[in-house]
Amino acid sequence: MGLGYSWLKSKRNPVLNLDSSELVIKTGVLFAEYIFFAENNWSAEIPIEFGFGRISHVKNDLPLRKGLYVYYEPALILEYSGFKYLSLGVGTGFRFASKQNSIFPERLSKPVYIFRLKFRFEKIYKDINSYY
Repeated sequence: MGLGYSWLKSKRNPVLNLDSSELVIKTGVLFAEYIFFAENNWSAEIPIEFGFGRISHVKNDLPLRKGLYVYYEPALILEYSGFKYLSLGVGTGFRFASKQNSIFPERLSKPVYIFRLKFRFEKIYKDINSYY
């Protein structure tokens, strides 16, 4: 379990959209993960995130519209830890986001693709200390 903070500040392309506005999202995040399979060098886990915060549509640093933003994001990640100092993982999930038509007309619920690279600092530290 853990806590986090995430943000998005997305400039829209004024040439393509004829709009120089920005979508700004700032959320506090509560997350947890459950490892349901761990054998040999493989593991599988289900991470879940809940985010609560603010969404705003901004133009020239002035908020045009703002409101509450809430999302729920379950995922599935497979990880291989057979390398000495790192682990590699891949996964997918889906972010279910609250719809704020009055703030941003596009759907914010989207698939999520996860690519993970973990450095195993505890093994690096142990090997360095055993060397000296």
